[in-house]
Amino acid sequence: MNFLLLLEYDGTNFCGSQFQPSIRTVQGELEDSVMKIADLKKRAMFASRTDSGVHALGQIAKISIDKSISSNELQSALNFYISKDLSVKSALKIDDDFNPRTKAISRLYEYTISCGKARSPQNARYSWEINDILDVQLMKIAASTLPTEPIDWSPFAARLPENYSPIRQLKEFSINKEASFIKIRVRASGFLHHQVRRMIGALQKVGTKKMSVEKFSDLINGPANSVQFSAPAKGLNLIEVEYPVPIFQ
Repeated sequence: MNFLLLLEYDGTNFCGSQFQPSIRTVQGELEDSVMKIADLKKRAMFASRTDSGVHALGQIAKISIDKSISSNELQSALNFYISKDLSVKSALKIDDDFNPRTKAISRLYEYTISCGKARSPQNARYSWEINDILDVQLMKIAASTLPTEPIDWSPFAARLPENYSPIRQLKEFSINKEASFIKIRVRASGFLHHQVRRMIGALQKVGTKKMSVEKFSDLINGPANSVQFSAPAKGLNLIEVEYPVPIFQ
């Protein structure tokens, strides 16, 4: 039987979502819990890869098991065995040929910056704490220069595998100030490795007036892996994965 799982996790103590031998990952934790219930027919498949320290409210994973079980029973059983920093929020049966990564039409991430206030142990886990007061209006102007057509985003990416397409389409980019927090939401067809964090890192330079809007708007024209300003992973959260037809209501 094949199931889609809606996952939430605190990424602080995970070395990313993708399985790595002898290292704690979201996939490894999930598969260990699944195998306490049934045999896995194949490795779990994730809709979006998250790096070490990145959190998720709406990650999607597909598992294939050799046991007949209802969606509710599977969800309850997994949450019994799984660690406290990972949760299965929902589960449903799905066709064998459904690929959660290739069927997705967009991913939405949110980045949180906490600025201009005393250090907070609670905020520190889920936001980038900055002592400076950022010019949010200037950041919004810079963000408005980002292209929305499908283009090569490799200047904002870490080193790409050979023959890997760097073409992505930005669909949404919003910046909102909420009390001492700045919330930045980015939606695209997909993202390159470290792309979102480097975009945020460059915007922070604009907000502190260490980079002009003109310089920011020209970054997309640079060579691959040329943008080296990277925001910390802990402020990044995968909010949702979008499909042509909503799966989890």
